Amino acid sequence: MLHVACDAHVRAAPPPATVYVVNHLVKRRRVGSTWQYLVRWEGFTSASDTWEKESDILDDRLIECFISGEDWSEAERNASRPPPSRFVR
Repeated sequence: MLHVACDAHVRAAPPPATVYVVNHLVKRRRVGSTWQYLVRWEGFTSASDTWEKESDILDDRLIECFISGEDWSEAERNASRPPPSRFVR
């Protein structure tokens, strides 16, 4: 199971054991009653993209950026909140 982690705005979960960096969320799909997001991993091509359950994404800002179409550089320039973290375990 993979969990997106962040320094703040994180749902309760055990601390990550191994951390991977997310480049961005590519798309989403509905599977039964839940959403899954296709994750592009930092330093990897689209051949390594994986589908991850929404419940495994602990930093809600990743999903917010995906839904709003806001890119990471825009989020970093947004002074009203810290940039989204891109870490997954």
